[in-house]
Amino acid sequence: MRHVLVMALVVLGVASCKKSSSNDLLPAPVAADKPKPIPANEIKRGQDACTALIARTCACPALAKDCALDKGYPDAIQVATEVVASPDSTRLDVLGAQDSMRKSFAHCVEEVAKLPATGCP
Repeated sequence: MRHVLVMALVVLGVASCKKSSSNDLLPAPVAADKPKPIPANEIKRGQDACTALIARTCACPALAKDCALDKGYPDAIQVATEVVASPDSTRLDVLGAQDSMRKSFAHCVEEVAKLPATGCP
């Protein structure tokens, strides 16, 4: 009786073991290194440039159309910031979001520099 019980447990144990595949033997993939973050002072300068662009563009009646478009930059920067901070973002996602932020910052700086030529303060 005891041998039957032991034999039954062995059969159940063997039957319940799943067959391991070669993937089960490999270590878990290591998360790709995240790129270096954009320095806080660069983000601050870019946000300040976009805030100034919005304020100055919206103060000029001749640039009403540009004012409406420029108001989207803070939202775009916020979305990119959230993508960078998300633990679910891949390295490529982070690099793309950082690139988007830097392009937005550059656009704001360039457009602020062009404003005096338009006759707006």
